[in-house]
Amino acid sequence: MRHRACGHFGDDAHSTVAICKSEPCKLQRLPAPRTSTGDDGLAHAVKSAGAMPRRLRELDGALVFVIVTVALTLATAAVCIPAARANGPGAAAMLRASVVYVAIVGWQPVVALVIARKLVGDARAYDPGIRPLRLRESMFAVVVAIVVIVGAVIAEIAMLGPARTPLAVDLDELSLVRVVVAFCVAVAILWTQAIVEELAWRSYVLPRLMRTLGPWPGLLAHGILWGLCYSPWFALTGASIEASLGFVVTCGLLGALLGWLRLATRSIYASAASNATLTICAGLPMLLVGGGSPYSAAFEPPGWIPLAATIAVIAWRRPWRAVVRIPWRRIPEHVN
Repeated sequence: MRHRACGHFGDDAHSTVAICKSEPCKLQRLPAPRTSTGDDGLAHAVKSAGAMPRRLRELDGALVFVIVTVALTLATAAVCIPAARANGPGAAAMLRASVVYVAIVGWQPVVALVIARKLVGDARAYDPGIRPLRLRESMFAVVVAIVVIVGAVIAEIAMLGPARTPLAVDLDELSLVRVVVAFCVAVAILWTQAIVEELAWRSYVLPRLMRTLGPWPGLLAHGILWGLCYSPWFALTGASIEASLGFVVTCGLLGALLGWLRLATRSIYASAASNATLTICAGLPMLLVGGGSPYSAAFEPPGWIPLAATIAVIAWRRPWRAVVRIPWRRIPEHVN
């Protein structure tokens, strides 16, 4: 009989006691062979029954987060929407649009994250993903966002023709300086908002939905829920149901892409870089001039084409597809 601790053999191969001559161990009692009884099936059933509430608790955290986020967004939008009426791409309008955008959808996720973790009790099962990125990973995340924007513009032109024209602003030297300064401030504000959003959606909601629903269903479901949390904005601005549903579909696809970046790099900075690039290049012009900006096509049905094509490439390439797996850090067994 082979001794488990040190690897030596005992004197009696048929005994449950193995004698080992080596130091420091003199005697090692090995467990007797276990025979299958009816109690094994009962123990397995009890263990399986205990695993289900843990899975449901992970889903509870995501649902509490979404409910709190929608409630806070609705309350804030009711107050801030009148101030969101921007009039042109001037410096003041740019800053006002950025501040109002962050006020309506920027801080709610982090507050909902704290509330959800406290209510559900999974404070130890959270990986914020604050890890540095290599330069090529950062560039790749930005390039992905630019490809989506350019692809959406090309798709819209191919389907509808050049119906919209880019922003054209005639500025003197002083106004140009103001616009540049305002743009830099707006970039800092929107970058911070993207970090907050990624900390909550891609680091908290995404892993829980993937563990509960499965890797790919959870990846898509978290994007759809992300889009639903923007619904108060559309409801209070009088947007049509078709536009609201179209934006939810866009967020479902975009959320899958951002979630893949988060999973592939294990860092929120990759998904935040892509998120911020899309918001600055496509979202901010849409806030300033409404649907008049051609770049806003990234958030409309023409944007579905490059988003779906990018996701298809990820699903086709085995190394890229392999990162879409059950994430790390399950809720521990002892957490109630």
